[in-house]
Amino acid sequence: MLAEADALGNVRGYAKNPGADLPPTPDGKLDVGGLVGRDGFCTVIRDMGLKEPYVGTCPLSTGQVGEDLTRYLWVSEQTRSAVALGVLVRSPGVVAAAGGLFLEVLPALPTAPPSREPRRTSRTSTRRSAGWRRASGGSSRSAASSTRASVPRTSSPGS
Repeated sequence: MLAEADALGNVRGYAKNPGADLPPTPDGKLDVGGLVGRDGFCTVIRDMGLKEPYVGTCPLSTGQVGEDLTRYLWVSEQTRSAVALGVLVRSPGVVAAAGGLFLEVLPALPTAPPSREPRRTSRTSTRRSAGWRRASGGSSRSAASSTRASVPRTSSPGS
């Protein structure tokens, strides 16, 4: 299998045997791991505008594309990331929808610039943020803290 993507997010892929088909897994999902296999490598070649392209490689572990890309990012690039992919099949051989999600942990921001004291929040912005919380369901947590709480913490593959 070969997949190619550009900096704009355009993706295309090729399968050696595009007509291959396996029965669904016991839970009714596509058996992607059975088709892709576990004997091979995930290799990423990235043109970063340098003299030579960056090449990173990691052995396949599950045959599930999203899981193996996640493992590649952890092992080869040491990037705390996750890739989730899914396909909705309406009837055998008919794909109704497909999509994916890429998450990457961002570096922590400093609480305040080193040369200045933290700024106090004005009453106006406090009222706006309180109104926003009420409008979004009345939660007293900010959007960032509720997002953080919903992402499971995992250890890196292979540890």
